[in-house]
Amino acid sequence: AAPIHEAVALLLERLPSQVHLVIASRADPPFSLSRLRGRGELTELRAADLRFAPDEAAAFLNQTMALGLPAEHVAALEKRTEGWVVGLQLAALSMRGRDAQSTAAFMDALGSQRYILDYLTDEVLAQQSEEVRDFLLRTCILDRMTGELCDALSGRDDGQDMLARLEAANLFIVPLDDARRWYRYHHLFADFLRTKLDPRSQPALHLKAARWFAAHALLPAAVEHSLASGDMDEAARLIAQSAEGAFRSMSFTMLLGWLNALPDELLRVNSELATDKAVVLFLTRDYVEAGRWTEAAELGLRPDAPPSIRGRLQTLKAQIALYNDEPDSATRMAEEALALLGAGDAFFRSLTLQVVGQVLQGKGNMGAAVDVYRQAVQVERQAGNQPGALQLVNLLFALGETGRRGEALALCQQAVEDGTAASGRLSPRAEIVHVAWGWLSYEGNELGPARQRAERALDFSRRSKLSDIVFLSYHLLAQVHLASGEIEAMMEDIRQVRQYAVSLHLELPYEPWLAALEGQSSLYQGDLMAAQRWADANGLSADRTPDYWAEPLYSAYVRLLLAQERSQEAGTLLASMEASAKAGGRQRRLITVYLQQALLQQALGNREQALTRAADALRLAVPEGYRRAFLDESPALLEILPAVRYLAPQFVDELLSSAGVQSVVQRAQPLVEPLSERELEVLQLIAAGLSNREIGQRLFITPGTVKVHAANIYGKLGVHSRTQAVARANALGLI
Repeated sequence: AAPIHEAVALLLERLPSQVHLVIASRADPPFSLSRLRGRGELTELRAADLRFAPDEAAAFLNQTMALGLPAEHVAALEKRTEGWVVGLQLAALSMRGRDAQSTAAFMDALGSQRYILDYLTDEVLAQQSEEVRDFLLRTCILDRMTGELCDALSGRDDGQDMLARLEAANLFIVPLDDARRWYRYHHLFADFLRTKLDPRSQPALHLKAARWFAAHALLPAAVEHSLASGDMDEAARLIAQSAEGAFRSMSFTMLLGWLNALPDELLRVNSELATDKAVVLFLTRDYVEAGRWTEAAELGLRPDAPPSIRGRLQTLKAQIALYNDEPDSATRMAEEALALLGAGDAFFRSLTLQVVGQVLQGKGNMGAAVDVYRQAVQVERQAGNQPGALQLVNLLFALGETGRRGEALALCQQAVEDGTAASGRLSPRAEIVHVAWGWLSYEGNELGPARQRAERALDFSRRSKLSDIVFLSYHLLAQVHLASGEIEAMMEDIRQVRQYAVSLHLELPYEPWLAALEGQSSLYQGDLMAAQRWADANGLSADRTPDYWAEPLYSAYVRLLLAQERSQEAGTLLASMEASAKAGGRQRRLITVYLQQALLQQALGNREQALTRAADALRLAVPEGYRRAFLDESPALLEILPAVRYLAPQFVDELLSSAGVQSVVQRAQPLVEPLSERELEVLQLIAAGLSNREIGQRLFITPGTVKVHAANIYGKLGVHSRTQAVARANALGLI
């Protein structure tokens, strides 16, 4: 009543400082709270403060109401009621005496339970005016609403004011933004209102909502309401408009749900939608169903179908050809698709280029694959889109393989920054990038970040049914566990990923990589007999030239050959792998090949050749920080590295430190006046037999400066010649 409000406002203006006034109300009182708030004279307890937290809900349901519910049921009730205490109490009253099966059914239909219906009918809805009740019923089909959208459904022109009134009355409405433009109803309240809505009016309301969302380019919501309206032709039209955005955002589950909601007979005469369904099934690795819908798309293709629809179907067929190990057919179909697809088909042009890149990658031509993957990313950017996650991941791995780790890391950082919303949540694209970022971290011997990123990518990809990312994440985790000496954890990773592939009825595409880790683990433990059994089981032979996918397997096999002193076979394999890596621009593989060749030459007693190969590996690895290439090889490599330390002292010292070995500079020198770091480098090169001119070229100093360093070395060692210096240094353990 206005007189009461006026009296209270007057009281507040003259309230003595020692008096506190407490007001309990469902709605805000009609006097100036903002002024009191601004003066710091107001304490507010609102719905968010009064709702039960999960632990409070558990205590209430299981102690106060004595229900004894399991944790998952408590969590479901707390989420469904949003901590509304009366809702929890009414739900608890309805659940008394139920068994586990009926309890689960009850929670599925919580909004229609008798006690809750009675409460909301008597205590909430009956207290509202006819105008408010009509507004609530016409808008209750919405999961989110704004004033203009409410006007479209209610036929009014004051929707935003009405939403503000409902909020002020605390009528089970929740603001979704600080500007108070978007709202939603409390979940239980919305469920309750829908039970009061005449079913005959629902299709028309959903169709109005669909058209409003479509007009405002909010296509996913438009599709959902069109499907709910039952107008399948309208739904099919909106799904066709929404498909590319769903593909680009990796919303495969959502898109497949839409397409499955359409009648099959409608899809079979719509080649575009049949193609979309086949593509999403293929990308989620349901190859059998993908094949069936590909056939349907071909049968439903009209003679006058536009080039873009033909191009999309050709892209799909190229993907299938690649999966069936028909690279030449895949390339031909991809080229045909690119000739048909226009500038408006950015996603499918990018996807088609992925096929071309994967064919090149499979042939080991990583340099050319990088160029194609770059083009795929650029196609999306030119269309004003962020590059797709799979396209970006392929580019990142390819850059790492070609020795451009720094560029790949920068792209990872940029992708995560671009994909981070104001809320701090990452887009699907940014989440998936973590699998490549984790691998790049591993290459830099950053095992902690590599593990975290692998686990993050694995969690997201399993929820999103992105099987390729699941496989890559498990493989990376297994690598990290092996590098950390956690053999059992590594074996569990391999068991899990194989079991995952079996559950999807898939052949594991990265099986040779997993097998490589199994062989490496036997070598890690010094079990050469187990390693030989592994080699026999995998049919490994030095007479074979491994393809790109088998190279990790054969790198592990070379380690076994070296451990067994089968030098000739190891040399044959390494020569083949060196030629292949050079031809394909695979610098990262070359680092491993050079290091294994260094170990081979060391075992053969060819010290100078061993140092040359180790130096070659360092020159490739140091600029981009490829540390694991060294640490994953035999400990015998540690005997070679100090002799080439002059090329990259800090890098080599980091490697030695990671392996638990002190560098030459760090070791105590038994000299009155220790040699400097530069003098030790010169001494190592003297011991290697280099002339002053050659030493100067290696260290980028003049021959005269080399002579000065040599003189200082002789003085500190107490010798008069190169030969004496080398002998003395060996005796002291300096080289």
